[in-house]
Amino acid sequence: MLKLPFKTTPREFEKVTVGNPEIGELEFPKYGDLSPNERAHLKFLLKDVPDLRASAVKLARKVSNKSGIALTEVYNALVSADTEVLGEHLEEFVEFQALMEDNAKQRELALVTTLIRYRLNSKPEEEVNSCDLAINCLQSLLAKYYSSIDAARLINTLRKEIDSKLELWSINDTGNPELLPPQLLTEIAEFARNEENGWQETPAEQQEVTEEELGKSSEENLKNQTGEKSTGALNATGQTSEDSATATSETSQPG
Repeated sequence: MLKLPFKTTPREFEKVTVGNPEIGELEFPKYGDLSPNERAHLKFLLKDVPDLRASAVKLARKVSNKSGIALTEVYNALVSADTEVLGEHLEEFVEFQALMEDNAKQRELALVTTLIRYRLNSKPEEEVNSCDLAINCLQSLLAKYYSSIDAARLINTLRKEIDSKLELWSINDTGNPELLPPQLLTEIAEFARNEENGWQETPAEQQEVTEEELGKSSEENLKNQTGEKSTGALNATGQTSEDSATATSETSQPG
């Protein structure tokens, strides 16, 4: 393993015990962030999860066209759960809430899987990284010759085989209650979210979103269907850490 010639060697990472004697306890190193390798693997696991901002824009545009309410006003009502603005269009609100809940569950599984895979794995990290890199490269190659569905099926089969042979923790293991008790999963997820957010106690300052930016979001989503997808984390109101919005109707009049 390569080592840097530190003039001053950094202190070892703090160990944090997650869980309790009833549900089980695991000890994780606390980085105060996710490592680049962890973020890359998390993005890989979430590549097929619908982009929440793009979904919100799509539903907001649908409501805006039917009601005449400004696009940004509807968008912010969706992500902040403002049912008064949505009025008679609660069907779209319920649809977005269901998508949000499903997204949050899938994201929780992916985040916990990533932390266990990289921080509790007995295999050398470079071995894990090499396997993940090889699969990512193969995925790009298969996409040129197979349909997206067939390519995904082949990649998933290959990943399961590699994970099994190397005894690497997978997302299927995370979802298995016999391997990971659901209550302990929830505890690890909380720790993982804090790591991902750098243990910030105050939420990031909200930014206004204009109709032009929402339009760009739709264009970017079309590109992302064949490339990278956003994996911004949801907060309690349904906003993402990158995409929270507080735009007013004054900045979003149609036309």
